[in-house]
Amino acid sequence: MSDIMFDKLSHLSKLKGCGGKRKDGNECFIVEEIFDGTPINKLKRLDEAGDYFTFILYKNGVTTLDAVRMLAKSLGIKPERFSVAGQKDKNAVTFQLVSCRKDSLTKEDFIGVNSKLRRIRIVKIWETKNRIATGFLTGNKFQITLQDVEDIDRIYEILKDTNGFVPNYFGPQRFGSRFSNAEIGKRILLKDYEGAVNGLLASENESTELGYYENRISEYIRANNDKERFKKAVKLIPSKILKIIIEAYQSYLFNLELSYRIKNKLLDPIENDKTCDFNKYGYVDVDVGGNKVTCIQIIGYDSRPNEIALDILWKEGIEIGDFKVRDFPEVGCRGSWRPLLVNVKDLNISKDKDYVLEFNLTKGAYATSALRELLDVKRI
Repeated sequence: MSDIMFDKLSHLSKLKGCGGKRKDGNECFIVEEIFDGTPINKLKRLDEAGDYFTFILYKNGVTTLDAVRMLAKSLGIKPERFSVAGQKDKNAVTFQLVSCRKDSLTKEDFIGVNSKLRRIRIVKIWETKNRIATGFLTGNKFQITLQDVEDIDRIYEILKDTNGFVPNYFGPQRFGSRFSNAEIGKRILLKDYEGAVNGLLASENESTELGYYENRISEYIRANNDKERFKKAVKLIPSKILKIIIEAYQSYLFNLELSYRIKNKLLDPIENDKTCDFNKYGYVDVDVGGNKVTCIQIIGYDSRPNEIALDILWKEGIEIGDFKVRDFPEVGCRGSWRPLLVNVKDLNISKDKDYVLEFNLTKGAYATSALRELLDVKRI
């Protein structure tokens, strides 16, 4: 997969980027969810009181999965009690909405977590009728500190050249260290469980939860010698983590197609594509009918791929039916739609000692992908 690592993807604009890079330190990359058009730290209330607590979770240097695990352990409940709208970066300061069914818990129980745990805290908490779930967000607000910038005005020039759009690539954090999750996901689809296990054990996954299962898998392989041991070892991984690994491979396929289509100027819809428009908040939205932006399929077992995607699948040695993952049907991937491009909203650039770049993106879009388009001096 080295042929399509993140730094090899096509750029939408051929204009030179502003140069520089994100400054080191989690505080130099701040992410805040946007709910119903409002950054969550400005929310006064959510909905009427009900059976759930919904709260703003601040975290610094920890994955969402591990933050939830830490909360659950501190409160003496199972992690499955929590729900989130999306996963947030580890190497960042993030603010996101999290819900948990109340049962016997009180607000004081949650607030008490702040004195027990490092790197995470509860900022605000409400009793709510509904829980936060995947897809509930409007988007995300980003505040990113840059260093070694050559010419900041090039950002405005690029966005003028692209009519405010950037490629909607899945960012590198989607794929794990050294792109390993996408490769492991492919091995599982091909039923190459030995290759999947070897890839997992050789990777450097950021989630301590996944690291725990890596240890269990390693011990299981050492203790067993039957023909099915690698398949059984994969079954030791929780389905939610297996699904993330399979989805990493789906994301890799999406990036392949998007890069090809940018390079070959094929951003208009072709057979089996669809189009979408902006929602009421001004973001590209796959669920809003219209013809502003082409959407393509994130390939799954219910997909009808276009001719470009079919060619990619053939070269990968993957068939549509492989996404049913028949040995692990609970992680089968049906497929979905994703816009090729997204728009950058509410851009603001300020400077003190360093340049600080602020902008909003629709849900599911990656700031790392937007930064790549705006910063890279070398164009592909």
